[in-house]
Amino acid sequence: MDNVCIVFAEEGITLSGMNGRKVLLATFLGSKHPPDDVRPSEDYWRLIGTNGTIVLEESQASMAKHQRGLRVLVQFPESIRDMGLACHNDIPDSLWIFVSDLAMHPVD
Repeated sequence: MDNVCIVFAEEGITLSGMNGRKVLLATFLGSKHPPDDVRPSEDYWRLIGTNGTIVLEESQASMAKHQRGLRVLVQFPESIRDMGLACHNDIPDSLWIFVSDLAMHPVD
């Protein structure tokens, strides 16, 4: 994870202007390993180490704030469905990810 900055979601942090930022999925739901009983179609931990792009912030989608923290919609370059993972978002190959699970690439 060279040249990345970890960003933690805390009360009051805003992500204004984060759309288009390149990120690395460092953890999923705060963990590097899935629970033993995870369904194969929901094993998003397989995406850890994958780069993606923030395409939407939860405030832009009129989503209620989640108790775990702030979320962003991250689009991945590879097909999530081809990996056998469920993807229910309108934007293909995208998942709502907690900011605390992401490492942000520095802006050039």
